[in-house]
Amino acid sequence: MNLHPIIVHFPVALLSLYGVLELLRFRKLQAQPYFFHIKGTFLIFGSLFSFLALVTGEAAEKAITNDETRALVEKHSFFGTLSAYVFGFLALVYLISWISRTDFGMNIKSRFWIEASALAGKIRASFLVILLACIGLISITITGALGASIVYGPTIDPAVQFIYNLVL
Repeated sequence: MNLHPIIVHFPVALLSLYGVLELLRFRKLQAQPYFFHIKGTFLIFGSLFSFLALVTGEAAEKAITNDETRALVEKHSFFGTLSAYVFGFLALVYLISWISRTDFGMNIKSRFWIEASALAGKIRASFLVILLACIGLISITITGALGASIVYGPTIDPAVQFIYNLVL
C-alpha cells in the first residue's frame, strides 16, 4: 500500500500555513505571545510529517519502472528533500527557542545550550527566517506541482504545466 499520497498532504498544509504566517510581518500580530507558538506548532509538526513523507516517497519511488517518469520523480524527490531540510532547520531553531522560553530551558546551565539558545534567537530575529520561509514555500510548491504531474500528467492545470516546463 502506497502511503505517500496520504502522508504528503499534512506537511504541505502545515508548512504552507507556517510559511505564510512567517511572511506576515505585521507588528501587532508579531507582538502577540501566541503567534510564536502557532507558527512553531505548524512548523515542527509539518517538518516531522515532511520527513515521514520522504520515507514513504522513497518506498513509492521503488515501484517506478518507466525511465521518463523516473526522471520526473527524481526532480520531485530533490525539491521534496530540499523542502524537508529547509523547514527542518527552521523547526530546530523554533524548537530550541521554544524550549529556552520554558522554565526547564531557562534552568539549563550547559554552555552548549546557552549558546544554542542565543543563536536560535538571533536566527529567528534575522532576515534569514524570512528568506528560508520563502525558499521553503517555493520548493514545496515545485514539489507539489511535480507530484501532481506524476499522478495526473503535466497538463492538469496551467500552474503545474508552467512549473513542469520550467524544471524539466
